[in-house]
Amino acid sequence: MPLSIANNAFFNSGYSNMLKSLRGLDKSTQRLTTGLKAPTAADGVGTLGLASTLKTRINGLQERTNSIQNAVGFTAVRNEYLVNARNLLDRVTELAQAAEDPLKTDADLAVLDAEMQGIELELRSYETATYNTLSVFGASFDILLDVDNTSTYNVDQIDFTGITLTGLNILSNAAATSVLNSISGNFAVSLDTLIAKGGQQTAYLQRVIDTNVTYAGHLQNVQAGVNNIDVAQELSEFTSQQLRANVAESILAQTIDIHAGLVSRFI
Repeated sequence: MPLSIANNAFFNSGYSNMLKSLRGLDKSTQRLTTGLKAPTAADGVGTLGLASTLKTRINGLQERTNSIQNAVGFTAVRNEYLVNARNLLDRVTELAQAAEDPLKTDADLAVLDAEMQGIELELRSYETATYNTLSVFGASFDILLDVDNTSTYNVDQIDFTGITLTGLNILSNAAATSVLNSISGNFAVSLDTLIAKGGQQTAYLQRVIDTNVTYAGHLQNVQAGVNNIDVAQELSEFTSQQLRANVAESILAQTIDIHAGLVSRFI
């Protein structure tokens, strides 16, 4: 059989080793360039699958967090209305106390009552207030808290209709006293209860947001560990692969020289 490169075992072995080293060097170069452990699917199907799963879960948590944040915005706005209503009732208390003054004239009482009726109109306007098209005091909705859809929270309706001054006035000392009794006995207590309830809803949803953000952060750290290379380690691997490639290339060159020398003896 003629002596040729095709059937030279030493050459074939050297050539195979050089290709293997060059492929290793190429992969190491890709990892350093992209910063990813698996730049392509061929480099690690399992790694890419896990990274994709983590990414999907992180994105799902972000969407849930955004949704809950919208609910927090809703409850916060509703509570702001309740606090404003409490302040308005405090002002009505001041007006009624002033109207109890026996030295106030009818004209004085009419001025005080006009302000109180204006406050009543403002309180009634709260009943039709909206937040992103939802009724601030009429809406009730469930919100998903986790990406597995196993946990929900009901933001239930807060009934504001009982907080009303309709039919009341402070046009006399006796009427003013009646208003004060209504505020201290019913309205103020009811409003304080509603404010506390609204605050609890907001606080609970905010805790869920904090928990989701923390969980997403942990998942991102895991994802980074799955996806991203250790630069120092990869540089060492690159240097090692480069050395192997240089050695394999040198051995292959020597094999070719030896082969050429042997061939020349038979010519």
